[in-house]
Amino acid sequence: MYADSKADGYSAGVIAGHKLPLPVLNASVSSGSGVSFIHFGDFKAGSEIIYPSGNSVQLKVGGEIDILFF
Repeated sequence: MYADSKADGYSAGVIAGHKLPLPVLNASVSSGSGVSFIHFGDFKAGSEIIYPSGNSVQLKVGGEIDILFF
């Protein structure tokens, strides 16, 4: 789009969860949640600001099933 375009930024976050064993199925289930903060810098093409800087907060929820075959 723009040959000399660029943007700076950073993100920081945490995630935590808990693992529950399921001995009947030889498996385990993990569930977790987290939060991340993201800062987007100005998106520039040369010295022109195309899109101004901003912040974002993301909430995350997830799960995982581990099935042991061996």
